[in-house]
Amino acid sequence: MDTKNNMMISLGVSVSDHNMFIVHRETTLAVSLIKACANVRVQLDSQPEEIDNLERIRMQLEVELHALEKETDYTASKVRLVEVSSSSLV
Repeated sequence: MDTKNNMMISLGVSVSDHNMFIVHRETTLAVSLIKACANVRVQLDSQPEEIDNLERIRMQLEVELHALEKETDYTASKVRLVEVSSSSLV
């Protein structure tokens, strides 16, 4: 018997089992590579947390500013309108 057959017998695998292992291993590596690339892409597309928080606050202040501009009756609304308008984020 040749060495290849002896190893297959002692390990309890056949050539087809070995080929299936290689295909499975390559597939697993390919999936891991795709996941790693996706994670890098998400990190490149996202902003740092501080900038994201400031952007969210800015958008909230803009919405509040537009709502306050529509209110004409209330003195408190006018005071808040001045405060929001003078904010450095808007």
